[in-house]
Amino acid sequence: MTQITAGVIGLGVGHQHLKALKRSTYVSDIYIHDFNAKTLNDYGMNYDVVSLDSFDKIIDASPDLIVIASYDNYHSEQVIAALQNNINVFVEKPLCLTREELKDIEAAYKSSTARLSTNFILRKEQRFVCLRKVIEDGKLGEIYQIDASYDYGRFHKVEEGWRGDIPYYSVFLGGGIHMVDLCQWLVGEEFNPEFSLGTSYGVTGSDKLTQSVRYDNVVSLGKFQNGAIGRISSNYTSQTKHYHQLRIYGTGGVYSHEFGNGFYSFGNDLNNKIVHDFSGFPSTDKGDFLLSFIKSLLGLEAEFVPANEVFQVMDSALKVEELLCKM
Repeated sequence: MTQITAGVIGLGVGHQHLKALKRSTYVSDIYIHDFNAKTLNDYGMNYDVVSLDSFDKIIDASPDLIVIASYDNYHSEQVIAALQNNINVFVEKPLCLTREELKDIEAAYKSSTARLSTNFILRKEQRFVCLRKVIEDGKLGEIYQIDASYDYGRFHKVEEGWRGDIPYYSVFLGGGIHMVDLCQWLVGEEFNPEFSLGTSYGVTGSDKLTQSVRYDNVVSLGKFQNGAIGRISSNYTSQTKHYHQLRIYGTGGVYSHEFGNGFYSFGNDLNNKIVHDFSGFPSTDKGDFLLSFIKSLLGLEAEFVPANEVFQVMDSALKVEELLCKM
């Protein structure tokens, strides 16, 4: 097989995946579906793809791959349907919203011949690829603390878009999960949350949002397998641009990524040296990991997020949610 056929569900962020599919020489026929009939027809004409008016018709077309970029509350049932039909799945985060849904997806995956991956795109950022190598080489020494924050800065999307309309939207599963994956991938250790706290300053005062979004800022504290302390947050009301804040403390040095700027610190106050990271950030497009997944399906590339890692990150993120329910 030198080419695959693909389907795209949801043309919000799915639009970026559609563009990636169109520029790939490894993709032939493309089927699309969106709830909005005008959006569906417009994209069908503009991109010369086949527009289908239901998810079931995408399944009936039996593509080799389905890209699921629908609203979060539909992910679970659509992922399971694809797996049950042995169709490879690339799903936008989060994979699902509950522990029960995760168990059902894992069961469907075990019974399927299909492969599954997700879009943890921060793994492809060259700045973090280099940082991972620095950590692996021991240049930061033994890692003992990691602070990470998904500073969304786009709360208007919650107020005005689908996130505030669905039965339940989680800012941690929708955003903070990126930082859980990034931290685990960087240090090769699983994060085990022990405490979670949430605030709702942005949600307060909106009858609509209080029905969907319980917290707009979530902070989780726990430990990684090696004993390092972890503090991971998802701050949707941050008065900032959209940023990924990260600080990794090691016995031999510190890495800091603040407001898009990165630098290393070596030595203490008596003999300190700062090394700036001038690599471009961001350096990726939304569809880059999708293209890698397609190449992996064709046996051309091995770089993608395997299903077992998708499940594990989801497990850690759900633990954060479950601890919030105990507040």
